[in-house]
Amino acid sequence: MHTKIQVLSYTPLVVLLIGAGLLFASFVPFVASAAGEPNCSLAAFASNGQSVFGTNGSISLGENDWLIVAWGTAGATTVRDLNNNQINTTGFVIVTPESNINYEYRAINAMGSATCSLSVTVPGSTVEEDETPAESDGILAVTTVPLLWGGNAKANASIPISYLQLKNTGTETAHVSGFRVTQNGSATAGNVITRLTTVDDKGGSRGASETDPFGSDDSAFAPTDASIAPGSLKLFTIKAELDSTLMPHLFQNLKIDVIGVETNGSVQASFPLRGTTWTLTL
Repeated sequence: MHTKIQVLSYTPLVVLLIGAGLLFASFVPFVASAAGEPNCSLAAFASNGQSVFGTNGSISLGENDWLIVAWGTAGATTVRDLNNNQINTTGFVIVTPESNINYEYRAINAMGSATCSLSVTVPGSTVEEDETPAESDGILAVTTVPLLWGGNAKANASIPISYLQLKNTGTETAHVSGFRVTQNGSATAGNVITRLTTVDDKGGSRGASETDPFGSDDSAFAPTDASIAPGSLKLFTIKAELDSTLMPHLFQNLKIDVIGVETNGSVQASFPLRGTTWTLTL
């Protein structure tokens, strides 16, 4: 398991932190939502004293550290979490992560969407690289799933760029190590995208690229670590984390397509697999 729900007696300190987190996470997006687009904010408090406020952040935890994550939205008709599950517009969780994990909340309305996210690092949870898996008779049929839409994207946002279905129609388990993507829009990806992340529909198979994955190129690699048994399928979401400064690139767009799947099996797909289109805005 990646996370345990932490059962705490609600001491005055815990109650105070929950209240402060909900107040901040709810008040900030409410103030900022006048333009009609939804807004999202979060507040996080760790038992080791670390805290995060805003739309994006990261926290490092020690063994047995607990964490309170509170989120709030304004102007949203729907709010979804990292696994695309619909959740309350405001809420909190108290957890003790056992491995690296991301928390993400996406506020949506007819005008667009906004995302707030938290990356949690737990020392010792990094999995060492194994030897390259032996070749497999797994056959991966790869298609896009038309459940994502684009819109306007702001600085520091984490935006979904592709939603893929991978089904193993072969006779052996296939291992997937990542996806090759390319940018076909007007923006220079290396100037606006700071990281690519992947996750499957169960919240597993998580991967994250190095910082500035595109560099000076129009293509990049989004890593994952997944095994798909014969007859099974997995759904993957690839996301792009945007830079904190988009001013030089306003109203340019991102059109990122998947052009390859790294696997020890074989791939059946009609590349390029078209992703979503995002316009960079304030």
